[in-house]
Amino acid sequence: MKKAFSTLGCPTWSFNEIVSVAKDIGMNGIEIRGLGYQMYAPALSIFSERNIDKTISVLKRTGIEIPMLTTSCDLSVSDFENCLNEANDYINLAKKIGTPYIRIMCQNSAKPGKDIDIDLIAKRYKEICNIAKDTTVTPLIETNSHLANSDKMLEFLAKADCENMGVLWDFHHPYRFFNESIEYTFNNLSKYIKYVHFKDSVMKDDGKVEY
Repeated sequence: MKKAFSTLGCPTWSFNEIVSVAKDIGMNGIEIRGLGYQMYAPALSIFSERNIDKTISVLKRTGIEIPMLTTSCDLSVSDFENCLNEANDYINLAKKIGTPYIRIMCQNSAKPGKDIDIDLIAKRYKEICNIAKDTTVTPLIETNSHLANSDKMLEFLAKADCENMGVLWDFHHPYRFFNESIEYTFNNLSKYIKYVHFKDSVMKDDGKVEY
């Protein structure tokens, strides 16, 4: 099993520090969710035209991969054109650096928020999958917000119906927000799961989740 950690947890580290720590603690990869104050991966200096070859060389030399680029794409937004442009930028970057997956969300929140139009977001997800269909990059839909309900996720996937679709299973969200057991979620989604996020939390007295 390949293991990676997200740069979201170490925002003050340089790229070289992140690679070194990943190597030292026996990780196989780094999930890119921004560096420092720049959260938009395609705008990072390590991926600029001037530096990208050096970055790829460092990864090859150390044996560290970038298995996931974590976008902020929210399929429920009113201005979907921006989301589509972001997805396109991330797919192009993923192709350049050999990253197999990008993360897409139905809604930009872990906890279910406003109701979603499942037909609309499935249609939009399919548009993103079509951008990536002739590449080695797979856009993965995360089990977050309303799609942390694995029954609803199955309904969504049936509507999207893409050959290159897949699920990023954040196993915390179905359990925490829909009281699903790990076994239930896995049995529902196992044929679609390509990537897994692990985290833990407790419920505070005020009803808020503390990771």
